[in-house]
Amino acid sequence: MHQMLGRHALQLNMWIVLVALGCYQLYLQWHLRGGEGFKEGFIKNLQVLTGIPALVFLGVYLIDPTEIGYVFVHIPHLLRLVGLVLFNGAGLLIVWSHVTLGRFWSGDLETRADHRVIDTGPYHYVRHPLYASYLYMTLGLFLMTGNWLVGGSMLLYFTAVAARCGKEEEMLLSRLGAPYAHYMRRTNRFIFGKVR
Repeated sequence: MHQMLGRHALQLNMWIVLVALGCYQLYLQWHLRGGEGFKEGFIKNLQVLTGIPALVFLGVYLIDPTEIGYVFVHIPHLLRLVGLVLFNGAGLLIVWSHVTLGRFWSGDLETRADHRVIDTGPYHYVRHPLYASYLYMTLGLFLMTGNWLVGGSMLLYFTAVAARCGKEEEMLLSRLGAPYAHYMRRTNRFIFGKVR
């Protein structure tokens, strides 16, 4: 019984965080339109191809975890709690990153006429905190669910999303020039900390 209550609490936590982040991101996407776009090409298609199955598996799990029960592995309670911390910490990092970027954030690759390098908040410590947060969120999801199908599909999706960072950096270098090049030299792409 204690195990089931723990699983239900984790499941409820996932629902709350994912719905809140999804609604917040849709709100931002709707209100922050209007920048100059940059072609993503195949990477955008890859995000859709990997994103749809990931969302289906996650949705099925959130509605009825037993529906895809054959892919569960045993995760000790302490590691489930580590997953909870990683998952929720990643959610907070996503919000912190969005707030720091402000009107310069976009779900698509684009810049505004007055775009500038953002090097405050999490961007002071790492070049792509949003993409880094997706890895933490995926690891947290796997530890919370113990489900290889959910964890693996989300990892594929978030890897496809993070693969756009090269295109994003190409866009920012071409549009922001030397300030962004300097920023790249002093920050790591995904790992928090100083460049050595």
